[in-house]
Amino acid sequence: ASIFMGDTGSLALGGMIGTIAVATKHEIVLAVVGGLFVLEAVSVIVQVVSFRLTGKRQVGALTPFDLIVLLIVSNVLQNAMIGPDNSVLGGFLGAGTIFAANAVVARLTYFSRRLERLIDGTPTQLVHDGHVDEAAMRHELVTRAELHAALREAGLFEVAQARFATLEATGKITAGAKRP
Repeated sequence: ASIFMGDTGSLALGGMIGTIAVATKHEIVLAVVGGLFVLEAVSVIVQVVSFRLTGKRQVGALTPFDLIVLLIVSNVLQNAMIGPDNSVLGGFLGAGTIFAANAVVARLTYFSRRLERLIDGTPTQLVHDGHVDEAAMRHELVTRAELHAALREAGLFEVAQARFATLEATGKITAGAKRP
């Protein structure tokens, strides 16, 4: 189930199968499914806690590197629960190792601008003083509709009103108005 629906979907499926096992009085199924249910719940809790510990409040605040770390952790925890290594301790050890490596990379990028640019990327200016940089838009594959949506979020209704619009390393477009 986890392959098709991810951790949360398989968690719901486990709950449903457990309910059916109780209703049909097949307690052995309940024990097996209950164990998987608990492991899936622990996996979701670990992932949410790790997400919060990284200091990110929204998925949109993640850099591509952060997203990859979270995907790898979820894969390690999933393999520990249903893969060849069925030990929860092994899963937490693997996740802890990945988080430790992420912490080392975070420290290194804090002290090295060059490494930060390499791993996290750099912002790209899409609008300069009310003029769209078509080459930057094309290079970053940002559509006019995406740019206009970001401008509207900033309270701007025309490109000419924008002093700047920047595609941040997180993928979010920030914009600022020209001074009156």
